[in-house]
Amino acid sequence: MNLRCLFLATTLVTLAPPAPALDIFKFDPAVNLRFSRGTYADVRLEENPAFLLAGHDLSGVGWSEGHFGVTLVSPRHFLTAAHAAPLPGSTVSFRNRAGLIKHYVVESDFAIEHAPGVHTDLVVGRLATAIPAEDQVSFLPALRLARYSLCLGLRIYSFGAYQSCGTNTITGWGACDLLPFAVGDQVTDDIVFQTQWTHVAGEAQAQGHDSGSPTFTLVRGRLALIGTHSAVHVSSEPYVTVDVLIPAYFSQIAARLALDGYEFLDAAAPSPPASPR
Repeated sequence: MNLRCLFLATTLVTLAPPAPALDIFKFDPAVNLRFSRGTYADVRLEENPAFLLAGHDLSGVGWSEGHFGVTLVSPRHFLTAAHAAPLPGSTVSFRNRAGLIKHYVVESDFAIEHAPGVHTDLVVGRLATAIPAEDQVSFLPALRLARYSLCLGLRIYSFGAYQSCGTNTITGWGACDLLPFAVGDQVTDDIVFQTQWTHVAGEAQAQGHDSGSPTFTLVRGRLALIGTHSAVHVSSEPYVTVDVLIPAYFSQIAARLALDGYEFLDAAAPSPPASPR
């Protein structure tokens, strides 16, 4: 597709939709795969104890029936790419903290807008019912930034299809004519960030079927959602992965969750003071 995106730290690029699963330079399944055994169709999936994010609660990182990534951000809401969003009536699935696969019905989704009437490639999905605490499926906070430029240089953890994961660093951000795919329409519709593929061991680049999968950074040692995969540029090196920048739409997402009585958690918010003893 012919998309022109103005990155504040790079030059103009032409993007193409992600073409099968996350590409990780010098891929090591002992480090880069969340699951060591099992498939999405199994009753159980075994967590890989050597996974690079082992020890973090990943129960809210799930998948749709089409195996696209979804990320739970409240007991009833998830984020994913609009072009890969699960349809109402379909299910999304998560591996809970006890190791069991849990399935939930999608009720609806809500477009996030870059401007009135201008949709981004990001949606908030709404489940038919809230996930009860006893299901042991957690939701994840996001990172809220005072200035979008603060994302530059952040070390990130990039997920792809079937819960592969690698690392990278954010090298640019900016406003982009991302939609419609393949043609564009000269209308800015997304604020995005990019990561580059520079052949560093463990470095990740999105490919086909990675759309909607999350990108995280660490805030005080806790995973914080910062993006969802949308597109890649692979016509010349260094290849580029493009994510919708979640902090750019934090307030809008928070407002949608608030309508159902939920809070969109900010991983960077100050911790409440400890109660006196």
